[in-house]
Amino acid sequence: MTNSTTTFSKKVLFTFVLLFHTAFLFATDQIPDLIICNGTTLYISGTFDEEFPLYPLLQDEKYNCKMEKYDNNTLKLSACHSTGFYRGYQAIWELYNGVVYLKAVLDCCTKEPLFELETIFGKDIVTERGVQAFWLNDSLSICSRPISVFTLFEDIKMIGLKLKYGRIQKKK
Repeated sequence: MTNSTTTFSKKVLFTFVLLFHTAFLFATDQIPDLIICNGTTLYISGTFDEEFPLYPLLQDEKYNCKMEKYDNNTLKLSACHSTGFYRGYQAIWELYNGVVYLKAVLDCCTKEPLFELETIFGKDIVTERGVQAFWLNDSLSICSRPISVFTLFEDIKMIGLKLKYGRIQKKK
């Protein structure tokens, strides 16, 4: 009885170690979006598309119809295929006077802009800072370092911002 319990425990432990180890084999750190705050570059990390601040805009046909598309009518952000950039882009943001601005959307491999902001938003909306992120009406997490499965146990400073039309909401 003891021998079978020991064998079973070893099998469970081996299975757990194997599954945990293989999870890291298939994990690729995703390159985060960058946000500039008071001259310091910080990070907006995420695991899923929905966690990045450009996602709501990409779902809006008014704006994404102006971007190049593949034949099957899905949004074409980059022809480059990288496991570190499953989104196909890296957005550059700026936080200035309590407002979040989109400054650029870069190709994941060439780091060149994928499109001109004026083409998507119009010249009257684009300022010298970029485009006020009027589509952001939720929380935004800014980190001192990129967050990934490899940094789970590290001390990473995070700031959570509550936004409405791209503006930080004051606490009442």
